[in-house]
Amino acid sequence: MMKRQSWWFLSLILALLCFTSPGWASFEASLKDLAQDIVQDFPPLEGRVVSVRGDWAVIDLGRDRGVFPGMVFTVFRPGKPYYHPITGVLLGYTEEDLGVLQVVRTYPQASLAFFRGKGPVRSGDGVRISASKINLYLFPLIDKTGEGFNLMAFTQRLRAYLGDTGRFNIFGEERVILTISTASEGGYLEALRKLEADPKTKGAALIGAIVKEGGNYYFQGDLVSLDTGKRIDHFYVMLGKGGWRPLIERDLLFASANWADNGLAMGTGDVDGDGRPEVAIAFKNRLDLFKVDVKSSRMKLLASFRLKPKARLIALDVADLNGDGRAEVVISTSDETLFALRSSIISFDPSNRTWKYLVRGKEEILRGFNVEGQGIVLTQEISTETAQPYIPRLAHLVGNKLKEGRKLEGLKGDLICGAQMVALDREGGLEVLVNEGGRLVLKDPLKGATLWSMNGIFGNWGMAFFFRQPLARTFYQGQETELEEKDFIQYAEDVKVVAGRSLVFKSGKNHYLATFTNIPEAWGVHFSPYDKSRLRLFVWRGSFFDDIGWLRRIRGGVVDVQAADINGDGRKDLLVLIKRGRRDREGNVRYYTRLLIYKVVR
Repeated sequence: MMKRQSWWFLSLILALLCFTSPGWASFEASLKDLAQDIVQDFPPLEGRVVSVRGDWAVIDLGRDRGVFPGMVFTVFRPGKPYYHPITGVLLGYTEEDLGVLQVVRTYPQASLAFFRGKGPVRSGDGVRISASKINLYLFPLIDKTGEGFNLMAFTQRLRAYLGDTGRFNIFGEERVILTISTASEGGYLEALRKLEADPKTKGAALIGAIVKEGGNYYFQGDLVSLDTGKRIDHFYVMLGKGGWRPLIERDLLFASANWADNGLAMGTGDVDGDGRPEVAIAFKNRLDLFKVDVKSSRMKLLASFRLKPKARLIALDVADLNGDGRAEVVISTSDETLFALRSSIISFDPSNRTWKYLVRGKEEILRGFNVEGQGIVLTQEISTETAQPYIPRLAHLVGNKLKEGRKLEGLKGDLICGAQMVALDREGGLEVLVNEGGRLVLKDPLKGATLWSMNGIFGNWGMAFFFRQPLARTFYQGQETELEEKDFIQYAEDVKVVAGRSLVFKSGKNHYLATFTNIPEAWGVHFSPYDKSRLRLFVWRGSFFDDIGWLRRIRGGVVDVQAADINGDGRKDLLVLIKRGRRDREGNVRYYTRLLIYKVVR
């Protein structure tokens, strides 16, 4: 017996040694060194132009000050002095921004640089690398190992170490990254050209790849100036031999089996009042309520609610709207033309596992939210003649009746499908996140002021083709209708993005934005919006959502996202409903739906 215990103890020690791999420690040290090397490319310096010939200039900063070829300086010309209005003390001088100088050759106490800007530059002009934070754009890495290198773990750790230096404003430039459909050098060059062409974009971009040589992993990359388009520095950093090849994603808590059904939407909330959230998933003709057990990797079906066979789901929300401690389910559907709207609010009775209607058959879109503990409903009517949305209204559920309130004039022209009402950092203020054809906009719902926006194609749930009246047909989530090529060409201007959910949720002290982009398989006759997708997380920084480098590339399309504390650790997890279409031998498309749950780790 003693020998068996000793063997068990020895096995445990060996396992621990394997999982506290020194490879991880060496990788972490390499990332810290890489972050410091990037910081050293931007030392705060200030000097003068001493001579000029054409576009070439000599500055009075050289190798003795740490200057190296590739370094970029801002060129400025001092202007008029300005004084304190009371004391008369000289406070400084106005400055004219002329452009940039990029160093091509260095000497002990001087450097030769090439000028780019509106110029002309002349002797006596100032040059500097500002002590203020530098804008640094991190591009997605390319995996050249062929082994499934954990790019996201690498990027997250490098981003954290760069952030710890306090030297950079770190961005993942969404408008440009979305142009890269696959990670390739050609896509990066296109993205760089777009960044360089944007006059508002300044700073540098880090582009790189992971390669493997001689059994070791290396980061090979370039730091490129967005002012000149030229390389500032080149990196070739050895990372080690192992530790970056996870068998599964480390933050993936749960992955369900596939349902051979067409999932349409999802909601989460404490529907049965037991203090733990349930997951409601809407399929083509029914709503299923599940209890998810992450530890046992099981989903238990609690109850189902039947939808009308020809109804098409537009929106699904789960929220405690009347303050009774149990969440209600808000369902908005339409007919095949998306014009005949019907919305209902239903409640679940856990004692007999039945559903009952609280509000039934409202001819408008309903959305339900729980904001800072208060149940709020948004209502919106749609014109049956023009399909244009009317101004949304606030409403509250009182008993079994919906009591409508004031109009939200700030949301005039916006469709509340995919929208979300939130409360961020403003005292007593509410904001609404709306999807304007794939562009996310955070608005003041009363005044309409734009508080933040991000361009792209986000939350594209499907593509809807609104043909001119009296013919109204749709192509909705890949269902049933297939378009002829002549129709696609003729009505291309009538294509609209059917907005899915872009989710704002609070976990710990932070507000996060989760949003997705579906990449369609093809356009035209055999169009399917559910081939592959990208899921991203952003964090609220007081006035904007910042890209934190959390990205998941998913095989299949994202249908909906939600957040709830599924594993009971006090922090919200990210739930993702995905589906993928497969053609059978007869050419018909069958959809398979799956639920993924990610742990949100910062």
